[in-house]
Amino acid sequence: MKRLFRVLPPFFLAFLTGVFVASIDVPPSWFVMLLGALSAVSLFAMCMYRNPRLPLLTFVLLGLVVGIARYSIWDSAPQNSKLEALIGKVTTLEGVVTDEPDVREDKVHLTVELFENSSGGTPVFANKTALVIVNRFPEYRYGDRILLEGKLTRPEKLIEKDGRIFDYPSYLRSKGIDYQMVFPKLSLRAHGEGNFIMSKLFEMKLGFESALSIALPSPHSALLSGLLLGGKQSLGALWLERFRVAGIVHIIVLSGYNMTVVAEWLVVLFRSLGFYGSLSVGSVGIMLFALMTGGGATVVRAAIMALIVLLAKATGRNYDMGRALLVAASLMVFWNPSILLFDPSFQLSFLASVGLIYVSPLVLRHTKLFRTMPMWREVFVSTVATQVTVLPLLMYQTGMFSIISLPANLIVLPLIPLTMLTGFIAGIVALLLPTVSVFIGLPAYALLSWILAVAEYAEKIPFAALHFGSIPAPVVGVLYVVMALIVRYEQKILNFIRLFRARGVPPSN
Repeated sequence: MKRLFRVLPPFFLAFLTGVFVASIDVPPSWFVMLLGALSAVSLFAMCMYRNPRLPLLTFVLLGLVVGIARYSIWDSAPQNSKLEALIGKVTTLEGVVTDEPDVREDKVHLTVELFENSSGGTPVFANKTALVIVNRFPEYRYGDRILLEGKLTRPEKLIEKDGRIFDYPSYLRSKGIDYQMVFPKLSLRAHGEGNFIMSKLFEMKLGFESALSIALPSPHSALLSGLLLGGKQSLGALWLERFRVAGIVHIIVLSGYNMTVVAEWLVVLFRSLGFYGSLSVGSVGIMLFALMTGGGATVVRAAIMALIVLLAKATGRNYDMGRALLVAASLMVFWNPSILLFDPSFQLSFLASVGLIYVSPLVLRHTKLFRTMPMWREVFVSTVATQVTVLPLLMYQTGMFSIISLPANLIVLPLIPLTMLTGFIAGIVALLLPTVSVFIGLPAYALLSWILAVAEYAEKIPFAALHFGSIPAPVVGVLYVVMALIVRYEQKILNFIRLFRARGVPPSN
C-alpha cells in the first residue's frame, strides 16, 4: 500500500502532462500505441521482477497514455451534423439559457443549449451550446426558453491591443461552448425550464445584488457584488483596468485565489473558537460563497481547491494536502480536459493553492517582517506566496507586470473579510428593512471607499505597471521549473550558499 501511495503522485503528474501535451498538439496514434506498449511491457516486468524503479516507470507511462487518450477522446467528440450544416448561414434555432447571464456594460452574454430544430415535431436537445451575444434589454434569465434568428458561427481567435493572440475558441470550449450567435433576433417562448435548484440560487443572487444596490451607491455596490458574488463585470471596464494595474483584480474574480485568502482570514479572526471552530467558520465561508455565486462549475472547482488549502494550513499537513490537491485537480481535468490549458480561472486557482501550500512555509521561514504582529505576518506571507506563484502565468496572460501589486495587496487584503462581513449584513438588512440599510451599510461603504481609492490612486503612480506584450510560453515553463526546484531543494541551496560564505567566496549570481 505504501508503494502504491508513492507512485500515485507521479501517475497524476504524468496524466496532467499527457493532457497538456495533447492540448498543444495531439500526438499521432502510433506514438500513443507505442507508449501503451511500453507501459504494458513495464507492467509485466514490474510483476516479474522486484526492481524499485519499475513501478515508478510503469505508472508514469500509464499516466501519459491516459492523459493523451483522454484529451484525444475529448477533442474528437462527434459534432452535430445538423448544426454543422448551418454554420455561416442565417437560421432559426431554439434553446434554453443554461447559465447566469453575463451582464457587460453594453451587452449580455447568454449561454444557450440548442435544440436540433425549432419547427415540426418536438424539439430535442442537440447537446451543443452556443454563446449568444444580445443587447442589455430586454432582460433574459436562467431557464428561459428563447427563439433565435441569426447567423450561427464558430468563435474566432482574438487579437489583443498589444498584438497577443487569445485562443477564444479553446477558452469557450473549456466551458462547453462550440458555437456563437452575435445580436440575433430573440423572442421569449417560456420561463423556468432550467434546473429548479440552480434557478432558486440565481434568483437569490439576483435579489441580493438588488439589495446591495439599495444599501450602497455605485461603484461601491458593484465592488461589493464582485467580492461577495463574483460579479466583476458590473464594475465596468474603467474600474476593472484600475484593479488590474493595481494587481488586486483577483479579489473580484471567481477563483480559489480570493476564496482561500478570505477563508484563511476567517480562520485567523475566529481563532478564539478553537481549532475546529475556526476551521468550520472558514469552511462554511467557502461553501456560502459557492452557493451565493450560483454554484457553477468554475466556482465549485475553486471551492474544492480552497477547502484543501484551508485544511493544509490549519492542520500543517502540507504534503498530504498537496497530494489531495493534485488528485482533485487531476479529477477535474479528467472530467473536462480543456480547463488545464484554456481556463484561466482553473489555472489561477490551482497555482494560488500550490503557492499557499508549498511556497508560504518557505516565505514564513525566511521573513523577519511583522514578527510581533501575527495577523499582518499571515497576510504578508500569504500575499507574497500567491503573488510569486501566479506571477509568471499572469504575465503570460496579460502581458503586464504590476510593480505595486504587493504593497497594494498588503493594504487591501486585511480589510477584505471585514468588508465582506459588513457588506453581507448591509445586504441582509436591505432585504428586510431597505430604508435602514443605508445607515447599516456605512461601515461597508467606508471600507469599500478605501479599496476603490487604492485602485484609483495606484493607477496614477508612474510606471505602476509595465506592459511588455506577450512572453513566450517556454519562458513561463522554465520559470515554474526553477520555482519548483527552489521549493524542493531549498535546504540544499541554502547549505550550498553557506558553504561558499564560510570559505569567504561570494556565491555567483
